Amino acid sequence: MRTHMLTATLTVTLLGSIPAPALCQCSEPTFEAAQVVLPFGQRPTIRAIADVNNDGFPDLLVSRTGGSIGSDSLHLLIGRGDGLFDESLAFGAGESVFDGLLTDMNGDELPDLVMLENAQGSRITVRLNAGAGQFAEPAEYTGPWDWLIDVYAADINNDGLTDVLYEPLFDTLRVRMNMGGGVLGPEITTDLYLNEQPILLHDLTGDGRPEIIFYDAVEDNVRYFSDDGSGLFAAAHDLVPYAAFNLIVIDINGDGALDLACQRIVEGTIRHESWLNDGTGQFSPGTPIVTPGSSSAYADLDADGDLDLIVCHSGIAAICRNTGGGVFAPPTTFPFPGDTACFAIDQNGDGFLDLVGFRAGGFGHGDVVLLPGRGGGDFGPASTHTCQASPNARLAALADLNNDGLVDVIVNTRSFGPTFTGGELKSQLAICPCPADFDGNGEREVSDIFAFLAAWFAGDSSADIDGVGGVQVADIFAFLSLWFAGCE
Repeated sequence: MRTHMLTATLTVTLLGSIPAPALCQCSEPTFEAAQVVLPFGQRPTIRAIADVNNDGFPDLLVSRTGGSIGSDSLHLLIGRGDGLFDESLAFGAGESVFDGLLTDMNGDELPDLVMLENAQGSRITVRLNAGAGQFAEPAEYTGPWDWLIDVYAADINNDGLTDVLYEPLFDTLRVRMNMGGGVLGPEITTDLYLNEQPILLHDLTGDGRPEIIFYDAVEDNVRYFSDDGSGLFAAAHDLVPYAAFNLIVIDINGDGALDLACQRIVEGTIRHESWLNDGTGQFSPGTPIVTPGSSSAYADLDADGDLDLIVCHSGIAAICRNTGGGVFAPPTTFPFPGDTACFAIDQNGDGFLDLVGFRAGGFGHGDVVLLPGRGGGDFGPASTHTCQASPNARLAALADLNNDGLVDVIVNTRSFGPTFTGGELKSQLAICPCPADFDGNGEREVSDIFAFLAAWFAGDSSADIDGVGGVQVADIFAFLSLWFAGCE
């Protein structure tokens, strides 16, 4: 079961849009010990991150899946600002299937809760945000269907109101227009069979209305369906003439029109393809990139205004620079000790994009992997930070959980077994080590001065405090200035 809230403008990481933190100039951040966000139980999935109660800290909407129909639940977790969360709402248990998304339904700039429920009859419910993490009683919408599997939200008719789309099992896509105030109108039945394939909603033609983009399993190609504002999505257009996966809609060539990035497998090799939009919804193929790995992200690594391609795979990262017009240079590879998907984001607030990933460890732990960006698409040496999580853990989200300008991590763990039906969420807060704590014992002490002087007389590079290269007398004054300033 999937839920989606998609917009036409993206800052692309593997997770989607993540707000950039305020600059804090922390050159070598580390991470505190992991904290439990959601205790072990059915497998958790983060559905949305938003500030529900307007306190400046991100909150989480999380679903839990037991691996079979009729065993899902939905949880709204309110962030405390310290990496921990309080459960505000919980739905579903045992015989119920609940899922949902967060989006502003009534124009008050607060995220509301849209849910699908399959318990004692299927229905769509809208719960308006009443402030302070509280929600109004639900408005319920039923229809001639027995089971719902997907719900989406987008402004279909360009009236400034968020509409709702949903897919019944073995049936065509349905649409309900927002009539104002979060009240949904009559159900519109389309002729569009999704066959349980996820969809993207983006304006490909420049008319202000989103098209539906998805892999059509029946036609075995990627298609999009345009709409005249009626919600019927009757006009079909072929986009990619063969099967493709990992669809991403972004502006690859910087012309203001949204293009399509995708992947496909040819003779056992993954090809990363780009399809460029002329602004009217007509697409032409770019030159494919062949490099191992399906974990990819698009981000402007060298600050030239063009999105570059980053691919991570089994200890290796590859960068394909966008040379302009959506043309990519051959991949440049370098070691990256993560063995799962990597994220491109300014993690330490220095203005350069970093790579963040995860490496599975032995039983009961794994490592958060950080590769600091140095500008121009170059990276410094990787650092690893232990997380008490299962070897099957994966990075679930990146967000500044305590509003300190550093991006923190949320890890999704999974239990052993053929179905991996259990798991929990853990958070790790990023911290900036105190520069005056030279011996690294967590305290600013006189012994730090002696430790620094020992490194300085030895000519150790760690004593290059001012960062100009070499060990000089100026570094002594720079360190003493930091020491007297303290660690706060």
